Formats: sequence, C-alpha cells, structure tokens
Amino acid sequence: MVREAIVRPVFLLCAGVVLVAALQPAVAEPVGIETMQPGQTFTLGEETYRLLELDMLPYVDSEYARRHRFDDYENPDLYELRRRYDLADVIASGADDFEQQILLMDWVHNLWTHTDPYERGLGGLRHALQLLELARREQGFFCVQDAAVLVSAASSVGFVARPIGSSSHSWAELWSNKHRKWVMLDPTSNFYVEKDGVPLSTYEVQKQWLEHDAEGLMRVDAATGERRPMTSFRRRFSIIPNSDLMEHGTQRGRGFTITEDGALDRRTGEDVPDPGKDLHFPVNQAALALAPAGDALEVSMRTLTPNFDRFEIRMGDGQWRASPDRFAWRPKAEGNTLEARAVNRFGVSGPVSTVALESGADASAPIVIPAASFSGQGGGEVSIRPRPGRGPTHTHFWYTPDHWLEWTFDCEEAGPYELTLHYAALFSTSRRIEVNGETVDGLSEVVLERTGNWNRFHRVRLPSPVPLREGENTLRITCLDETSLRLAGLAFRDSAGREIGIDGAAFVRQDGGHARRSVLAEHGFIRFWNEEGHWLEWEVDVQDAGAYDVHLQYATLYNSPRELRVNGEVVEGLASFALPLTVNWQTWTEDRLPAPVHLEEGRQVLRMTSLGGRGLNLTGIRLSAPDVPELFIPAVDFVAEGGGEVTAYRPSRHDTFFRWDDPGHWLEWTVHAPADGDYELVLRYATRQRARREVSVGGTVVDGLDEVTFEPTGDWARWRETTLPASISLRAGRNTLRLTALGGSLNLDEIRLVPVPVEDLSRE
Repeated sequence: MVREAIVRPVFLLCAGVVLVAALQPAVAEPVGIETMQPGQTFTLGEETYRLLELDMLPYVDSEYARRHRFDDYENPDLYELRRRYDLADVIASGADDFEQQILLMDWVHNLWTHTDPYERGLGGLRHALQLLELARREQGFFCVQDAAVLVSAASSVGFVARPIGSSSHSWAELWSNKHRKWVMLDPTSNFYVEKDGVPLSTYEVQKQWLEHDAEGLMRVDAATGERRPMTSFRRRFSIIPNSDLMEHGTQRGRGFTITEDGALDRRTGEDVPDPGKDLHFPVNQAALALAPAGDALEVSMRTLTPNFDRFEIRMGDGQWRASPDRFAWRPKAEGNTLEARAVNRFGVSGPVSTVALESGADASAPIVIPAASFSGQGGGEVSIRPRPGRGPTHTHFWYTPDHWLEWTFDCEEAGPYELTLHYAALFSTSRRIEVNGETVDGLSEVVLERTGNWNRFHRVRLPSPVPLREGENTLRITCLDETSLRLAGLAFRDSAGREIGIDGAAFVRQDGGHARRSVLAEHGFIRFWNEEGHWLEWEVDVQDAGAYDVHLQYATLYNSPRELRVNGEVVEGLASFALPLTVNWQTWTEDRLPAPVHLEEGRQVLRMTSLGGRGLNLTGIRLSAPDVPELFIPAVDFVAEGGGEVTAYRPSRHDTFFRWDDPGHWLEWTVHAPADGDYELVLRYATRQRARREVSVGGTVVDGLDEVTFEPTGDWARWRETTLPASISLRAGRNTLRLTALGGSLNLDEIRLVPVPVEDLSRE
C-alpha cells in the first residue's frame, strides 16, 4: 500500500531512475552460508548450527538490468497522477500487491471506449495525464495508450512496471512482490494468464505455448475472476526497458525482441543468451550474504530496487526495523530466524528473505544435498522433474441429486461475505447454497461451469453475498443434478478484506450420497497386494485406549475384500469388507471402514489380509477417535508380511532430474563441510538399467570411485539408496563434488554425505 504521508509534490522535473542507480554501495562478493543447502551445519564460535531454511531472490546485476530506466519518485507528474485520480483508493481493497495491480488494471480498462486515436492525430500520445484529460471529453484510445497509463499509474503507487508490445498489440509487465516474478497484464482486454494458479510473464506464456501446446494456460478475467483456456497468443513481442513514459515516451530502440527462436538486443544486434533470466531479473529483493565471523554471522544485503529507500530486518520474534546494508547477527542472542526486505520511497515492501537456523546441531550430522541443486554441468543437459506436488485435496463422488455436504466454521464479525469456490468439473453442474438452515438469496441454483478436466481446478466467485453471523456458522451445499463436483476449497471474504478459508475435503456431515475425501500419496504406496491369504502387519503406539474409526487411504479398480485383525484377533464387523472403487490405480481416496477397532494403550499390531480380488493399492491408514490425536500409519511402513510380496513405492524427497545418460555428461555440487574429514557418500537413485558413474572431489578422481556401478531398481521412479564403496575426503568450507556419466541413465533424488568417525577408517 502506498504511504501518502511520505508523498509530497516537488517542482523539479527529474530524470527517470536508471536501475543501477538504485543500488546500495558495492559490497565484496559474498562468501558464506548462502551457498549451503538446508540440513548442512556450520560453526559460530563454539556453537554449531544447522541451516533449516534459506529463501531469497538472488541479486542479478547485468547489462540488461542496467538498461532499464524506471520512473522517479521525485517526478511531479507521478504525484499529480496519483493525487488527481485517487489511485491509493483504487487499490486500497487489494489484500496484497498482486491484487492491487489487478484492481489498477481493471481501473485502466474502464477509462475509455477503445477506438483508434490516429484518426484525431493522437496515436503517438503516451503521457498519462494528457490521455486522462482527453478521456474526460469522451476521447477514445487503444491498446498502446492502455499500456502506457497502466505503466505510469503503477509507477505512481510504487510498483515496478514496463511496457510490452508486438506489431499489433501492446500490454504491460509488472513485478509482483507476492509472486516474486514479472507478470503479464493486458489492460485492453483486462486479463492475465496463469498456469496452476500462478500468474505468468509474457515469456513464460510464449514458452508454454510453443513447447507444450498451451497445456494448462488459463486466461483470467480481472473483473470477474472467470478462467478459460487460452486460444491464441502472439509469438513475437518486444520488451521496452523504460517506464518513464510521461517524460521520454517508449524507447523501443533500447529494448529487446523475443521470437520463437530466441531474443535479440535491438541496440547492439546481439543475441540475449537466456531471456528467461537475463530479461526477467528479480527486483525489490533483499539478497543476503552471510559469512561466519567469530560467534556471529556477518550479514550484507544487496538489491535492485527502483527508488530504493531502506532495508528492514526482523530477528526472531522482534519487530521490523530499519537496517544498514551490513550488520552482525548473533543467532544465540537475537533468535534463530532472520527476515529482511527492501522498502522503496513509496513505502512499498519487497519480498521477504528468510534465514532459519537450528542451534545445538550435531557437527557430525550428515550433509544432505538435493540432487537438483547442482551448481554446474557439462557434456549434456538434464531435465528437472518437480517433487510430486501436494495439489489440492478435494471431495470425490458427489453426484447424487439432493446429496448435501456440510461444513462448520467460526466468523469473527457478522455481515455479508463473498463466497469463492475452488473446484474442478468435467461437466457443468448445479448446486444450492444454504447457510444456517436458510437458502441464500440468489444462490438457490448456482451453475458451475466445466473446468476442462477433473484435475484442472478453477476459482469462481458466486454472484450473491452470503450472510454470516458472529460465532459458529453452518454451510450446506446440495447437489441438484447427477453431475459430480470436486471441491478443493471455499473462501469467504467481507468488504474489509477479512477472509475465512475452509478445506473443501473437511466436510463434517453428509446425507443422500457417499462422498469421499481425496488424499495424497505423500509417503508412497504399496501395490500388487492381491493373492488370497497375503497379509501385512503394522505396529502403532497408542497413547489413549479406546474405540478408533479406521480410515483407509487407497485406490482400486476392483472389488478386493480384506480382513482386519488387531493383536491376532479378528475385529468384529471387519471379518470381510470391501472398499468402493476409485477412478484409477493412483487417484487416492479415503473411506471409513464399517466398524471401529478397540485399541489398548501401548504397542498394537494391525494385520490386514487379502481375501482375494484383483488388488488394492494402499497409501495410508488413519485412526481417529473423539478428543484424542489422530494416529497415521504409512502403508509402506509395514513390519511383516506373509503369503505373498507387495511392491513398495516411496516418493522422491526433492525435485529430481533425469536424462542423465550421455557418456561424459558431468554434474557438480558445491558442498560446505563444517570440518575436515572423511565422508561416506549415499545416493538415492532410480533406474531401469545398470548405470556407471565416476566421482571426483576438487577436480581429482576419488580412489575406488573411478567407476561405480548402480544396479537397476525396477522403475524410473522407484528409489533406492546405496552407499558408495569408498569414502571421500572434504576440507572445511567449500568443496566441489562431481559425478560423471560413464554409461547408462540414472535418475537422482538426493546425495547424502555421512561423516566417518575418526576411529572407523575401515572403508578406506
């Protein structure tokens, strides 16, 4: 939010802010824990710390970033634009900077009728104040003026913006502190583009369009929130590196042209090596460097922030306070969490950088390196596969007429609230909304449009407000047709911006049908459990004796009955039970068994036996009872089995990479060791074929690791850990670990370096 208290008119026309001029005084190239991975340890004085979290945007100073020139806080036209058109009020209801930017785009969209201004000789006009004066006389304009006004209006309230254009259209990109990236906004048609709920830059839209046939691209209407698939996009566009349009107009000659084949610097005629990074550099960040110095960390901060004013920091549970760009942080005395942010002269704060430590860490703890965090590669290029996403949990199988679900929730202040549903539907479907036993006016029959497929979730705001009372409320939604709806979440919001969020899968009652909750196979799953008499056992420690409901988290396409025993005794009512079928073998759902189990305090053994059928994939067992904490048993953690053999699949722990198969293709990781010593190397990998790798440290091949063989695991996502046959030596501080392919493909998830005790050198 812009702070009007610090905004004042000035009467000197100032030049635009060149981005490099916003930088703080130069600091030495950082050397410290900012290069470490979470889980690694280091020492301050006599205290050992483990890095738990390091989350920040990098500092990127390049010729492309320095080319950009942004409007100046001291520009009187910016002040006048903000004051005359009450722009602080226009964006006031936005809960964050991105919502404020959407409100600002919607305001620009409605300024005039979109007509060709060239007929009146106004086609070259870019000055926002002059354009708005003409708009008062019903003068119409078109896209290039829309973009110009949005860029200047955004600049006037402290946002970072730049014009974007093609041969036949213009729009803008704004930097979003919330999303920590550049975002495309088109004020002429009043939309932005997102994928998986994340707004995209123009370049990201183009890449998705060209490389993935626009899969997942959704065009979001800024006024209504309506989402629909993208159907067209311009394959060639230009980035214009200035927002000071009221003074210098658009300077295309200093900009960059991006085509299907790459990017061109229009000023030099040279190629831009990596448009996704070079031209979409981060701004407004507080990039941290943290170097151990005695019992403290010497912290330095850098930023690329137009109209930079100050850094602010917060230590532990303290308050935000202004900070110099260099200071000493003593975690033991000031708390183990450090947060930092840049603030510009408009009072707008940038993204928060966070460092979290754990004191008293064991210096002999393993060093854990996510495989995808490699610092260099050569001889080929791997592809990164994200860790299996958490995705939204949701309702399943809600398709019977008059089948209703209920949620209960608390409301701090009574009043009308907007209700937004987060849902997926292959077909359009109808629902009735009731609150506290009364049908909501205007919501007796709400039509929810199809989203494209069952896994494509959209958000839609319902057309009428919902009255809530102070205290507990009950929301009931009733199916009015024979069409299913997957509901992931509900959100109430009042005019003051207060929000109440509800998990769609957390309904407390239902009637008229049998909806189930989706779950996620976070802990992996077991499969090939189909032979009659094949049993599995799990152990669980029970703190409170009592009757527990048993919820199985599973997937199956066949009727496959099971028997459940506790401590060797068949549970009454569970001598033979079968679960409802699911959509496929890996669409996971949860269902409660028809009878509870009685569990005594202490260690209890659950045995489940197949009575035949075609199999059951199981990911978890949840045990619940009134007024006691739930107990959860991952299915892969069975302690014994008999009568057959299941296959257990465990998910990756991190982002993983694949396509590492060409001989000579090497990858390097930077390893920060807390002390000199020898380390066992444990790799978590998956492969369908035998693979060979060479290991080197600091450029020298390790004795005994010049050709390591990795045996097949059975599948490309079936992970196995192996300890390499020889240890490696690391020196205190930074080390470079390199693995080079000698043959065979290998998917890699994690590298773990386990210190070898000084007295145990048998592996050498």
